[in-house]
Amino acid sequence: SFDEQTGRIYTYITIKVREVLKGQITERRVVLKELGGQVGDRTSVIYGNPQFKKGEKVLLYLDTWADGSLRTYQMFLGKFNIVRDDLTGREVAVRSSPDENTTVLQNKLHGHRAPGRSTERQELSRYIRMVKNRLTANWERSVQFEAEAYANIPLLGEPPEYRSIADRGE
Repeated sequence: SFDEQTGRIYTYITIKVREVLKGQITERRVVLKELGGQVGDRTSVIYGNPQFKKGEKVLLYLDTWADGSLRTYQMFLGKFNIVRDDLTGREVAVRSSPDENTTVLQNKLHGHRAPGRSTERQELSRYIRMVKNRLTANWERSVQFEAEAYANIPLLGEPPEYRSIADRGE
């Protein structure tokens, strides 16, 4: 939908929520608001934004816009596709790939500091266990950061404008 106030195009993605690992999402259906898309003859391309396909299974890291609308955290980096491994038959979390116009810079060693680890692909239950362990280990810092950074930002299951856009058939 085209936002007249900001002059921006947003795409709205409906997600069926199966499990919440962290955060205050209680709805079983949420609507993400991602920058970019196409409305009529207007197109807005945001390189690095995640791409979604109907029916895919995903694991998402979410953030909020100032109005409380949900969006994918750090663009495509916050989206993992859940796919079945042909060899093992198990579900695997695979980080979403960037578009052809996005370059991911690799961490380099600087002096004595090792680069941070990044998971691109891992068996799903193992990945979720790792995330839960990290959440437990960093819980107090996380709560403090959330209180400081998001104190006055609501967390909405759907953007405030979404209902009127959907009712107009857009």
